[in-house]
Amino acid sequence: HTAHPKGIGSPETLAALKHVDEEVGRLLESLKTKGLDDEVNVFIASDHGFSTQTGKGGLSQLLVQRGVKKSLASTDAILADGAIYVDKHDDAAIRAIVSVLQTTDWIGAIFTQAEAPGDATGHVPGTFSFDSIYWNHERAGDILVDAMWSDDANAAGWKGTTALQGVAGHGTSSPYDIHNTLIAAGPAIKKTTVNDAPTGNVDIAPTVLHVLGVKNAPPMDGRVLNEILADGPDPKTLKVSRAVEKIELNADGAIYRAEMHRSTVDGHTYLDFTKVTREKR
Repeated sequence: HTAHPKGIGSPETLAALKHVDEEVGRLLESLKTKGLDDEVNVFIASDHGFSTQTGKGGLSQLLVQRGVKKSLASTDAILADGAIYVDKHDDAAIRAIVSVLQTTDWIGAIFTQAEAPGDATGHVPGTFSFDSIYWNHERAGDILVDAMWSDDANAAGWKGTTALQGVAGHGTSSPYDIHNTLIAAGPAIKKTTVNDAPTGNVDIAPTVLHVLGVKNAPPMDGRVLNEILADGPDPKTLKVSRAVEKIELNADGAIYRAEMHRSTVDGHTYLDFTKVTREKR
């Protein structure tokens, strides 16, 4: 919470992190004191990464100003962060909104429903598909909008900015937002090992169940992170394949180019990041 209003690397944020770290240390020390440190496995995960936000424009205001949304209060297009829900799923309205987004310099990658199940590109030209990022659930909107990002550092020296409004946050497909923290320790876990193989929070539940000797439920999408387990393979031996999906579109006199970088390991594919550039013609 502190990083959102105070910023990444601010004294208040560092103090909050220090406090959390001390609480984790107190928990581990208590387990050791009670003789349970050889029986308990501990997993600590963040739900996302973080970026400094440097943007000025808002999505609702943009759509109203460009004439594809009637007013800020109208329900012809309802916005929930980067998700846009279009009234009656009107395809012409969806395409008009996408066109505006593609010609707006602070907008990054754009996602729509796939033309066919499993397609990496969306049914609207110049978009990636919901399927490609596993956002194809029943509550998904008609459009998902990303913001531009950069490797620039903030005043405290922490890299990663996005064109969203605010102080600090997340929610884009920037690598700084996508790449989060997982620390595990205990008798079932390798010691002093760094795992650079692609993983995701969706993998935590299957891994915990595996450690407990419980069979995964069929609907689970994640994989068991065998490479972090004491009896598992060296993470460096995992075969990781990487692929880049590219889109190029002539959008109102400028070339809109988008890339989606993904990695696959053990049959599971992860989104690494997207990147968008624009070039005047």
